[in-house]
Amino acid sequence: MSYCLITGKIYFKSILSYDTMTEVSYFLLEKAILNRIGLNINSCLTELALYKYPADDYLKYGYIPYEIVDTPWSGECHKIFEGIGYTDKTYKIDSIDQSRLPDVQKFLYDIIGNKQISYIILELEDIHLWPREFTEYEINANKFCQTILDSPNQNCNMPTLRLKIIK
Repeated sequence: MSYCLITGKIYFKSILSYDTMTEVSYFLLEKAILNRIGLNINSCLTELALYKYPADDYLKYGYIPYEIVDTPWSGECHKIFEGIGYTDKTYKIDSIDQSRLPDVQKFLYDIIGNKQISYIILELEDIHLWPREFTEYEINANKFCQTILDSPNQNCNMPTLRLKIIK
């Protein structure tokens, strides 16, 4: 089981019709595939993510929940974090270039430009850390990786972040 979870909500500019949501979902999946990450949306979340976002008609609220995972066939996201470099004694993240976090950043950058999407909430959390205290930022998608580098990490592992990604 993975120790981390990357989940959130994609907010739309208006309530989407079924047909429009179908087109947006194919767009999201296409961008995930191009950036070599897995993406679960709406009711197709893993058990952990469904705990946060139980099955519901989220479109009536103007958003859908999503989860970023390692691959289309995986239910975990730990490989996205492999290759992160930490400093010796403080465990502060000092390098993410060898991880797949730049792929996540590119995915976010690619999707935020969609005319149907208003903004994206992304939560990055350690599932073993309780209570979770999120550090919150409002950022542009191209600042995702730098925000992780600049954020305090908790539990000598990774930052616990809630990001509002705007256009």
